[in-house]
Amino acid sequence: MMNCLYIYNPNSGKGKSTKKLDFIIKKLSEKFSQVDIYATQAPRDMTRKLKEVASLYDTVVFSGGDGTFNEVVDAVSTLNAKPNLAYIPTGTCNDIARTLKIPRRVKSAVETILKGTPVAVDCMKVNDRHAMYVVCAGYFTRATYTTNQCAKKHLGKLAYALEGIKRNIKMPLFHISVTDENAQTVLDTDCILVMVLNSKSVAGFYVNKKASLTDNQVEVVVIKSNLPERRCGKIGAFFAFIKFFLFGYRVQDKYIAHLKGNHFKFETENDLVWNYDGEEGDKGMITLDVLPKSISIILRNNRV
Repeated sequence: MMNCLYIYNPNSGKGKSTKKLDFIIKKLSEKFSQVDIYATQAPRDMTRKLKEVASLYDTVVFSGGDGTFNEVVDAVSTLNAKPNLAYIPTGTCNDIARTLKIPRRVKSAVETILKGTPVAVDCMKVNDRHAMYVVCAGYFTRATYTTNQCAKKHLGKLAYALEGIKRNIKMPLFHISVTDENAQTVLDTDCILVMVLNSKSVAGFYVNKKASLTDNQVEVVVIKSNLPERRCGKIGAFFAFIKFFLFGYRVQDKYIAHLKGNHFKFETENDLVWNYDGEEGDKGMITLDVLPKSISIILRNNRV
């Protein structure tokens, strides 16, 4: 018989995990002979706890938002004996759930755990940390972790938009130099946004519908400002930003650069903050590698 740990963020979304706790434990007990429970106490607590105990379980079931998913992936990626993962999405955007085709209703997500099978998927290693679905920097990317938790509960996605507008009204530019797996510089430009995608959905938009989490590849989009000294450069970049979120990764625009591969080095200003799956990441230069099929997660559909 199998055992599992159910670990959850009680503050995610509107507290759905806590409200549905009895139901979740009852249903998990139908599949697992032992179900232990842990509620996180603070940011990064999930990572700390899982590094301590995750290898003792066959399966780790967790609920929360995209940031919670990041904490779990960052923890189990460092383990020699990795448990299967199972996810109950209770966040605001739930981008990784959209990509993995995990239902966003708690009851349906639990049903996926009961009837699904483990599927091995790719994740990303970024310097010494890990990310599952997006690594980005620049325009609007800090809103996911600077937005007030209370505002997210009451306003949902609108809270992110308002925070992004407040912090990005001047649209700051930064310089980026990108090197590929052959140590070749493939891009060197001023820009407003860099986004590395290992997912179909970002910020609730299906921006990369043909993405796969099993192809050992990531897609990179850079929204450039070709004329940084002139106002029209920023205006062009702004409209390219809008086009990208409306029409997706493959949209053609002179302000948008597209790259694809499994290893990239991004050199930039030392104070530029990166976003890993909605969580605050490293500053400055990063090296990113795809870790092929390194995470096993219970799904109903293995085409992801």
